[in-house]
Amino acid sequence: MDNSIEQSTSVTSDANGDNRTEVGTIDNDNIYPNFSTETFHIITASSQPDLERSIASSSSSVEEYEGQKRLQEEGERFIQELIFLIQHEEFEYGVDTRADALVRDYIKRAPLYTRNWINDAYIRYFANIPILVGLLRVIARLDYERIFPQGQTMALAALSHKDTEVKDCGVRAFESWGTLESLKILEILHVSPKWLQKYVERVIFDLRKEHNASVR
Repeated sequence: MDNSIEQSTSVTSDANGDNRTEVGTIDNDNIYPNFSTETFHIITASSQPDLERSIASSSSSVEEYEGQKRLQEEGERFIQELIFLIQHEEFEYGVDTRADALVRDYIKRAPLYTRNWINDAYIRYFANIPILVGLLRVIARLDYERIFPQGQTMALAALSHKDTEVKDCGVRAFESWGTLESLKILEILHVSPKWLQKYVERVIFDLRKEHNASVR
């Protein structure tokens, strides 16, 4: 018998209520005339890459999530260690500290992430004057390009802080970087108290000489 032909048996009732058995055949090829075995294999084969892509995409998403989680944990460890060192350091201008060494090590290995983490710490502790001063002193000792642009943004924010020591650290950061861009920022700066403004003017004078810049 053809594999596509199967025998079927059905029981029906006649007009007198007597059961009657009928034997017939079912043509499998004609049950779904537009859906052959070949078509099924084609559909299955074409769906396989989509399934593989879906699995790969899911795997990639999980790996990305785990990577982001590890990155956040590493950033938090860095921030907590940096804050701890700042709280236990004796900062003096020109004297290297363990906080400086920590930041240099991290920024050498992961500059973008480290700048963002320092900026996160700056925002988080903006109301804590000793920590803010420590962060500003640390970034002031880095090369201008190393801490750009987050460091310059932090120093600018310091210039508008209500605390005089924080403003002083902001000025000293731009003085330490000593770039032409630093000069341009200081030239339009007006701060109080008067002694700090006089200090700004002295820094401007020195940077103009260094960069052979004319008076605005």
